[in-house]
This record gives sequence, C-alpha cells and structure tokens, in this order.
Amino acid sequence: MKYSTPLFSLDKPAAYKEIYKDHIIIPPQAFVIGTTIEVIKLPNNMSAFVEGRSSIGRLGLFIQNAGWVDPGFEGHITLELYNANRVPIELKAGRRICQLVLAALDQETTPYIGKYYGQNKATETQVSLEEESEDVSLKTKWKFKEFD
Repeated sequence: MKYSTPLFSLDKPAAYKEIYKDHIIIPPQAFVIGTTIEVIKLPNNMSAFVEGRSSIGRLGLFIQNAGWVDPGFEGHITLELYNANRVPIELKAGRRICQLVLAALDQETTPYIGKYYGQNKATETQVSLEEESEDVSLKTKWKFKEFD
C-alpha cells in the first residue's frame, strides 16, 4: 500500500507539532490534540469520562475518542479533537467544549500510575511503550483489507 503522507506506526513514538496560540482553526476532516486548562486530581474511589457538549457537537466537532479518566489520575486531560464538518472550525482558548462526568466507585481501587499520569500538556500517544502479547494465535485472528 502506498501513502502520500507520513505514517503513524504503533511501534514508534508519535511526534506532533506543538502550537501555542490563543485560538486554533481546525480544517475540515482534520485531527488535533489539545488539553484542558484545568488540572484534575481524582481520588481512588472516583473515575470520570469526558463528553463533548452537544452545542459543540452540532458544529461537527468530535471532542474525544478515548475519554475515560482512571481513578487516581492527576494532570491535564488531553482532548482528541476531530472536525467532521465541511468547513473550518475556530476554537478560542478558554471556550467550554467538553464536560467531565464523575462516577463514584463502590470502593477504592489501586490509583492510576500509567504513562499519562501527571501530564501537563496535550500528550501524544504513548502506544509504542505498551508491551504486546507474544501469543501468535492472537496475531492471526486479525484480518485486514487494503483499499486502493
């Protein structure tokens, strides 16, 4: 398969261009990551998830695709932003585009100490740091179809 743009490999660290501005214009069908202004610190008996605001979703802006926040997480929340519209969308710093839904757990759990703990900026994927199974039977169950 041929690609005209750079390729993200799950086996290599991803690199993103950092932009420091008071606003950003997200082109149609473009993906960017951002971060919340707020720093959160969840206790070990509470989890949360990020949801986009409906008013923002009606513009065609998808706010996240990995919105789970683990118990014990501390840091800024990285937001995955995708403009599904046919026109650019402008976002200004400080604009409310999402909400955090909190969920109390029945009991405390082991606190989150994963690769995103304490992040203080929009953090690129760390998937290349994950260990993969050596079980060959798991790898043969995937079927991929290439499109021209």
